[in-house]
Amino acid sequence: MNDYDEALEQFHRNAPEWDGGFVNHGPMAAEALETLGHPVLIPDFVWRYGPRLPLLEAGRVLDASERAAALGRIECVQDWIATFEAELAPGALEDRTAPHVAEHWPTVLRSWLPRLMPGVFAGAFHGLLRVAHAVRALERETNPGRVRELAHGLGYWAARFVTLPGVVGLHAKRGEGAASSLRNVPTVDPHARRAGFLFEQVAALGPAFAHSVERADVDAMAFDAFLSELTREGARLYLENLESRIVFLHLVTGPSALRLLAKYLDPATQRAACAAVLQAAMALHALSKRASDGQEETVQDDARRLAEHPDEMRYVAANSGEEHVLKFCEAALRENALSPDPVYLLAAADATLRIGIRHARVI
Repeated sequence: MNDYDEALEQFHRNAPEWDGGFVNHGPMAAEALETLGHPVLIPDFVWRYGPRLPLLEAGRVLDASERAAALGRIECVQDWIATFEAELAPGALEDRTAPHVAEHWPTVLRSWLPRLMPGVFAGAFHGLLRVAHAVRALERETNPGRVRELAHGLGYWAARFVTLPGVVGLHAKRGEGAASSLRNVPTVDPHARRAGFLFEQVAALGPAFAHSVERADVDAMAFDAFLSELTREGARLYLENLESRIVFLHLVTGPSALRLLAKYLDPATQRAACAAVLQAAMALHALSKRASDGQEETVQDDARRLAEHPDEMRYVAANSGEEHVLKFCEAALRENALSPDPVYLLAAADATLRIGIRHARVI
């Protein structure tokens, strides 16, 4: 058991949300710290982040006949978690030999991803994100705590499941790919937006949004190229909307998380997942972009300098202790390694220096 596994023991006592709808980023940030190469910082992160989180109430396993009605009901989250814990338990298999046990969680994951993808906006991408971080940890090592983390991620996704207006690609316009679809989605009038969390604001999405997603051409690119284009455009939009940093960084982390699940999706599900993730990203953009007041914030010189030194940025981000910074920096570095573009590094550097408390040396 390492520092990440000990962190999971702590976080599994806690609910997946706090203070009425803020997401529990603890397990995801701890996994990002390990991936960034700084696992020694995980205990300190747990010590500082954990006290804000409420305890998770005990749940019960949902019968198959109850699950449709429970989908998208956050008040059932503890029951969804209990349900996935039961499905993922080795005892759920008649044949408990070691090879079958090791193969069990991917089987459950492959079974549920097609069902959950239509509601990928869940918690503003955080159902997908928690599952993706859990899967990457399981691929490094399979143990009971990491399987339980997958159950928590799937359970949260199911409890926050929400569908959005429109059918992606129903009236596809040739060439209207990931980047143009995301950038050109109509902005929801600020006066029509609802107060509260993003999962509450989706009620303001209307016919204009539906029409926009129906024009998207999700067949313009293959899976990996599609995600690279979408995350690259997400990083650009982050830099254009610095007054809403934490919202817009999810235009990178959300779509990038889908890449971590690629091997568990057949070709048809990959296409459907790309469509769902694009629709969710468009919704986030439509609900969050603000009208210009002529005083937009710009990237500062220290961030531009830091972007030129990715290893230093990795260190500064890890020492920030800020959950969004940890996840964003890791995702941006990963996306840049796959399809290099300075926009990833500049966006991550800005987030590293402008979000949360800084504890590390800056160039």
